Amino acid sequence: MHYYQKNIADYRKDTCHLTLLEHGIYNMLMDSYYLNEEPIKTQTVNRRLSINSEEEEEALLGVLNDFFVLDNETDLWSHSRIDVEINKYHLKAEVNKKNGKLGGRPKKTQSVISGLPEESEGKAKITLTSNHKPITNNQEPIKSLCPQTDGKMIWKTRINKLYKRRESTQWNDKETRAFNKLTITEEDMELIEAFCDPVKGSKYRRKDIFTLLNNWNGEVDRARDYSSTATVPTATPQHANPADNYKY
Repeated sequence: MHYYQKNIADYRKDTCHLTLLEHGIYNMLMDSYYLNEEPIKTQTVNRRLSINSEEEEEALLGVLNDFFVLDNETDLWSHSRIDVEINKYHLKAEVNKKNGKLGGRPKKTQSVISGLPEESEGKAKITLTSNHKPITNNQEPIKSLCPQTDGKMIWKTRINKLYKRRESTQWNDKETRAFNKLTITEEDMELIEAFCDPVKGSKYRRKDIFTLLNNWNGEVDRARDYSSTATVPTATPQHANPADNYKY
């Protein structure tokens, strides 16, 4: 193995009692163990680590006794955690080898599965193709993902204007429930807007938004009747005396 992962938290927890010299020896022993994928040999360890002094020999023996287990028959020092990691490495290599014989990674035209439990079911249906045309600016405009929701927001905005309510003001639960039950058309909205106009409309409009929404269909009928009977004001003659318009 030319690479292995090191859990710093676990390492510090297990080695907080070591000196700097012992830290160096322990890391060199682990590197050698992973690289050669075999236990530490007592006969060659001093040479491999360049142990030259009594202090270094004592540090080496202390590290071996703390973290390794000696097999008296083979005279080898083994490390259980490293043995587990080496076995995992070989198992993974074997799986990759088998996959390679089956053709390696899936082709782009095959279904792609992420491997995550939440996504596997949905993404398994996604198929990649080679028909990737460049996106240009002359394509058709992207339509709203939820036109019904966008339309309802437009109706809300126009109803707010009828009662001079700010857009930032949230509708209460009663208003929202009554609004969600309605199917509003442009014709209906125009009739209501004309009927509720504070200047040109009827003076008998509903007092608040909830009352309007709760009686919407009836109000549309009233607005339609009002629009058919409303008189259109005549224009003032060009030569008429303006003062005639202000008689008391």
